[in-house]
Amino acid sequence: MATEDSFDIFGSDPFGRDYLYGLSTGQERLGLQPPPQGLQLDPRPYDQMQATPRGFTSGLFSDVLGRTLNMPSMPRTGIPSLDLLYANRNPLFNLMGVGDVQKTAERISYGQPLTTGSGMTLKPREEAIFAGMAVAPFVGEAVNLGARAGRAGARMVGERIAENVTMGRPNLPSMLAEPRSSLFAVEPSPSMAAADESSAMRQQLTGKMQALLAQKKVATSVVEVSAINQQIGELQAQFKSLPAVGRVAREVVAPQITAPVSDLGFYSAAEQAAMNLERSKGTGQSFLNDLMNAPDVKKDELSWIGLDDFLKDKPNVTKQEVQDFIASNKIDLQEVRLGEPFTEDPVGVSKRLAIFDKYEPDIQALYKEMDNPRYRLVNRGMSAEEYNRGVVLQNRGFRGEPLTAQEQSELDGILSRLDGNTVKEFANAEEARKVYLAMSPEEKLQHSIRPVKSSTELQQEINTLQRTRDIEADKAYVIPEPAPSKHQRWQLAGGENYREILLKMPENMSEYNKYTESLRAKYGQGGFANLPLTDIERARLEKFYANEDVSPYKHSHWGDEPNVLAHIRVNDRVDADGKKMLLVEEIQSDWHQAGRESGYQRKDLTPDQIELKYIPPNIPEGQNPANYPGYYEAFDKNTGEFIGRHSGSLNQEQAMRDAVSSANQFKTGVPDAPFKDTWYQLSLKRILKYAADNGYERVGLTTGKQQIDRFSNELRQNVDQIDFSSGYPNQNTTTITATKNGQPTFEGNVVDGKFIDGAAKGKTIDEVLGKSIAQKIQSHDPSQGMGTIKGDDLTIGGEGMKKYYDEIYPKFLEKYGKKWDASVGETKLNVTRDPSLKDMTSRPVGVVRSDYGWSLKLKDGSSYGAFSTEESALKKLPEFQKRFEGNGDPIRYIDITPKMKECVKKGQPLAAAEQTPEMLASGGLDYADPFRNPLLESSIG
Repeated sequence: MATEDSFDIFGSDPFGRDYLYGLSTGQERLGLQPPPQGLQLDPRPYDQMQATPRGFTSGLFSDVLGRTLNMPSMPRTGIPSLDLLYANRNPLFNLMGVGDVQKTAERISYGQPLTTGSGMTLKPREEAIFAGMAVAPFVGEAVNLGARAGRAGARMVGERIAENVTMGRPNLPSMLAEPRSSLFAVEPSPSMAAADESSAMRQQLTGKMQALLAQKKVATSVVEVSAINQQIGELQAQFKSLPAVGRVAREVVAPQITAPVSDLGFYSAAEQAAMNLERSKGTGQSFLNDLMNAPDVKKDELSWIGLDDFLKDKPNVTKQEVQDFIASNKIDLQEVRLGEPFTEDPVGVSKRLAIFDKYEPDIQALYKEMDNPRYRLVNRGMSAEEYNRGVVLQNRGFRGEPLTAQEQSELDGILSRLDGNTVKEFANAEEARKVYLAMSPEEKLQHSIRPVKSSTELQQEINTLQRTRDIEADKAYVIPEPAPSKHQRWQLAGGENYREILLKMPENMSEYNKYTESLRAKYGQGGFANLPLTDIERARLEKFYANEDVSPYKHSHWGDEPNVLAHIRVNDRVDADGKKMLLVEEIQSDWHQAGRESGYQRKDLTPDQIELKYIPPNIPEGQNPANYPGYYEAFDKNTGEFIGRHSGSLNQEQAMRDAVSSANQFKTGVPDAPFKDTWYQLSLKRILKYAADNGYERVGLTTGKQQIDRFSNELRQNVDQIDFSSGYPNQNTTTITATKNGQPTFEGNVVDGKFIDGAAKGKTIDEVLGKSIAQKIQSHDPSQGMGTIKGDDLTIGGEGMKKYYDEIYPKFLEKYGKKWDASVGETKLNVTRDPSLKDMTSRPVGVVRSDYGWSLKLKDGSSYGAFSTEESALKKLPEFQKRFEGNGDPIRYIDITPKMKECVKKGQPLAAAEQTPEMLASGGLDYADPFRNPLLESSIG
């Protein structure tokens, strides 16, 4: 498939690569330019092209260039670049891997990329690029010369070429060559049939590839994906083995396969690289090297999915194993949206209703029978004496009198015959009662009437039918339920359609359960130790086991929603330019912010990852050495982290066991997660795709000042003074009290930087009050008595916010959008507090006559207001227009250009990153926790 930086002439096939022609960005840098717009290169085989004027000209070019370069010697032409090329032609072409100069000339004339004998497009070394740059002027001169000769027609070169063509003589400068009758061929050559056959085969393989890629996109199991990958590899091999066709297409370069794109618009660059590996087998390290040299593949991605550990020590690995491992372990980014309105799928709703309609008649029939049950007449098959005996025994049991074993057996036999045999069924109780009452006393003792089904039995049947109905209906379509947003009040005025987009990582345990279920579906039941699992399957199970004790990450911002990697809060706007904008109110990763502050939990260490150092004792002179055993120090080999100290009286093996136990027993920090430094890039890429899919013209971004003002103003609305003091009840305790108009709104005691009581218990001062206020409190000298913060000092600080929202986010968007002709600009929001003008798109554009005189004409075609004269309406028009002309604060934006919209819909690499050092040097966000701030909640609920 043509990439965004390639010149696409003939489109692409489902293998993902333009297999006919194309000039890459690299070629453009060497001075070669794509054909002018409108030029149509002929894709037919060489022999068919010879009969056309273009075929004639191309054949002439290849003949002149090819034969000239093969001449043993040639006089100096006086053209420096031509003489330079000729003098260095052999080392130059050897350097580039070109053997057959005549064939190379033909490829140049037809726009074919130069290829090696194995079918791989050449990638010249740096020396070859410099040589090519020296030759480039000659190419330009030759093209210009040919163009002038063709236009003038009477110049020497043109006259000589025309004469040679007419007379059938060889073309200069190869004067000794035989005439080429093939230049004038009008009959199809034998190779045309081969070309048609190859073309048909290519089309057939292309169709199969399209079908496989469609299957892979909807595949639900690892086993299914693996089988599809294997078929894709076989098709690639067939495509590469297509027979040579004509003189130009002697070698076929298999097109690139594209990795499947997720619903969020991302694909794995590692998976795509693995699908296009040239190497079929080799060492694990060689495959790692191949992947790391592929576009957009990052070491972090390979490390997170565990491919580096899986491959690094393997002596023999196949391409299929690499593909299967990546498909089984690639990052599964998920998304939850809160506050987003949903639209029911009419087709799904129709399917669901059809299932309800199928079960409803049977359910209603059971309800009717419960209200008016059918009855049956039963012959109990017992005498009056047996019946009376049963009544006596049963009554004794009701009174609590014990029954002998024989009596209990006798009673059970009588009760078992109460159901008896049905004599007749009745539609209702009245009919059954009439028949029963007409019987003689003796018959009544032998018979009874009872419902065909009890109410309990009927209810159980109804419940069963309803459960079956609901299961089938949910399989057909589940009606979505809107999830309410949590932090709607934290947005700028004037927005609409507020929602929260949460990017999540899957939970380890739920993913483990799904995976083991798929394994048992493949192999059957049994312990995994006894199942014939592959190395890849065992590696994935071990990864689950290694994370068995890792709890899902949860933050108070999102309640019970686990593993929220990053969140994006957005709403809809219309800016001062009238553009439909998706405004990003906030982008943040609570998970990685916590990781920066408290670190990430490391995995359990094994003995081979721990280094023990024995520290010998310093025995005082004259003392017993037995009393000074020395000690062991344990370190993490990977990080050098000190783990602990262990008595030297232990032997080394016991000391190692103690070190392993100590290392793995006390682990601090948050669970590990990917995208540590690039979570914001992931979020911004996702929001560009979301905006492109939903018809937005721009993505807007709030500024650092707006973020600071938002939370600082909220703080000042609830607090006008913060007092703090240290030393009571001990020197390590700091008491903090906040008030508003003299009334306390918050109080708590802090030890070691954390609140030990009150509404903020367990939180740091930074989290509650922000780093700016926290630094003032922590740097206060207790000897100076109580400290006070009020007035302009009541600010959350926000240096980190300024860094992210004013530098890091805009710089990334500027760099990322450049390839799509999109740049970061600045505009203003349309903000109005007039409730009668709630629609930002309906700003006044003129005046119009109405039933009430004159009104303002709004952009959407409606009218607003009533004025007695046209003059008075026109006078008011500017005043109302100002309400809509960007009277809000400035914000930054990036346009969703047509090129961007097209490309992001094709997919973006998930783990690729723009890691500029200055963009990652912020040191974390510097502001209070605005969503769960006890100081604020104490007065606002």
